[in-house]
Amino acid sequence: MESGLNYTMIQPTHIMDTIPIELLAKQEHSIYNADWDPKIPFSFIALKDLGEACAKILNEREKHYMATYPLCSTGPITYVNFMKDVGKVLGKEINIEQRSCEDAVEKFLKLLYGDDTSKVHPTSRDAAQRMLLFYNYRGLTENPNALEWLLERQER
Repeated sequence: MESGLNYTMIQPTHIMDTIPIELLAKQEHSIYNADWDPKIPFSFIALKDLGEACAKILNEREKHYMATYPLCSTGPITYVNFMKDVGKVLGKEINIEQRSCEDAVEKFLKLLYGDDTSKVHPTSRDAAQRMLLFYNYRGLTENPNALEWLLERQER
């Protein structure tokens, strides 16, 4: 922002497409391993919605300079209630187990840096820990109005 260059910030919430629906459907006793407190509300965005919004921003360029878009497809919902809804669609109960903070951080770092996280810089490890602790206590909620405006449609 201080550089003077044109920018557009896109801030998506949790991407619902990363929920392992196919795996949960195949498990005899479905268990979702949460990386944070599953009773804390989050908002979700569908990857298709995020892609459409990004394409529009890229195609319209100047219209979106100096803008920040917190993007989500849903209002706040807990992972407990989200998994209840998924379970209804799958016709089965999905149990939720919360990982320890240390295990959640390690999983997140492996996604970013690969299996050997021993060489991850301490600042990067600290940032992952702070983010996951924030999610654990505060969640990540937004209002779907920005996405509705960008895509010129109602998401509800």
